[in-house]
Amino acid sequence: MKRILFYLVVASMFLLNASVLFGQEFKTGHVEFNGARYPAYIKEMDASVDQAINAVKEIMTAKGAKGKEFKGFLIYREVVLPATGSYDVHDLFVKVDPIGKKANNRSKIHLIITKPGAISEDKPSKENRNSAVPVALAAGGVAILDEVTPAVENQVYLRNVLNQENEVKKAEKKLQDLQDDQAKLEKQLSKLQEDLKKNKSNIDTQIKQVEAAKAELQRVKASKQ
Repeated sequence: MKRILFYLVVASMFLLNASVLFGQEFKTGHVEFNGARYPAYIKEMDASVDQAINAVKEIMTAKGAKGKEFKGFLIYREVVLPATGSYDVHDLFVKVDPIGKKANNRSKIHLIITKPGAISEDKPSKENRNSAVPVALAAGGVAILDEVTPAVENQVYLRNVLNQENEVKKAEKKLQDLQDDQAKLEKQLSKLQEDLKKNKSNIDTQIKQVEAAKAELQRVKASKQ
């Protein structure tokens, strides 16, 4: 009996840890669309809003699907999503919100997957406004999020490459500016050195002239004696 209880405790701890672990990957909740709240798959990502949205667009474009933007959502109507476990068409609603400050580059992606036409773009009825609408959430959200993740990582990679390329360009421009300044300073230095040399020659000449003038002064003074 004690051994059975021990295994039950171990199993419970494993399930709890697993739920926490998977909970870090995705969860289900609600997201507001057009004044009503709908069930959605949710996942936090280490990417900006633009990177996450571009990843979704990249995936859906590869599937031949065209979406439209509506009130902060990307909407794909009547698309085939093999991740749902069937080749029936579904409607896909995608919304990405920033987490914290924009500079943090973290975002939260929401996916609503429903049967075609289950969610209208018209304003909801009064009884459904600001309330959770009992729309069935189709399966496959987890698989779609798993598909989005590498696409997001690729967007992050491309953004990092672009940012670093811009840093290299800025560093190269600064180096070129410094090299141009160096060339100007060296030219100015060369001219100053020539001016110094010329001025030194003028000083030597002037010293001789001063000595000659003094000698003449002495001669003039001596001529009266």
